Amino acid sequence: MNKKEKKQNIIQNQSKLKKNDIKKRKEKKYAEVNAMMLLTYYLANA
Repeated sequence: MNKKEKKQNIIQNQSKLKKNDIKKRKEKKYAEVNAMMLLTYYLANA
């Protein structure tokens, strides 16, 4: 692998990691929202 290919590989890996990070953060946010909704639902129907 020459320098150019190596650099391109590094850039691709970084963007993959970034996408995964964004995905994880979104999932975490949705999980928190779901927990809040469930809690509110249970409290409203208690």
